[in-house]
Amino acid sequence: MVGWELRTNEGSTILMAYGLQILIYVSLFCLAFGLFFKWDTNQNIGKPIREISAASKAIALGDTDIRLEYQSNDEIGELTNSFNNMISSTIAQSDMLEHISNGDLTVSPQLRSPNDRMSLSMRSMTNKLKQTISSISSGAQQVLRGSQQVADGAGMLAQGSIEQASAIEELSNTMLSI
Repeated sequence: MVGWELRTNEGSTILMAYGLQILIYVSLFCLAFGLFFKWDTNQNIGKPIREISAASKAIALGDTDIRLEYQSNDEIGELTNSFNNMISSTIAQSDMLEHISNGDLTVSPQLRSPNDRMSLSMRSMTNKLKQTISSISSGAQQVLRGSQQVADGAGMLAQGSIEQASAIEELSNTMLSI
């Protein structure tokens, strides 16, 4: 047993060649399966996530004309639906703000949750605008009453001036006749 000698016969050489061929085919199959799995993962996970990311950036810049079209019953589909709901809610709040900016203070945003800061801010804004308009209206009524008093005073002064002019004219006529 001092020296080892590798002896092969024709049968074992064929078996080794066949085994090597199977190993190559299995390796190629695994490589093809891996590439397909990567492509499928990219299509079903990577692409929708990139679309949601791009839409998020657009929303952050004020663009609400976005709809994500990914349909699925998995977590990505749920995320897409939630994102579309967020866009719809943002559009609804933007529409309310436009009504308020056009002077419609009857708009009363509904709270979507106790932490809905935007709707709370819109409610506060409409209440403060109503108070401001009420103060302006009250001030305008006071100015109107004051101007009516000035007009009445001016009328009385004018009447007094007319009476004084008439008295002076009578006095003048009387002096001339003497």
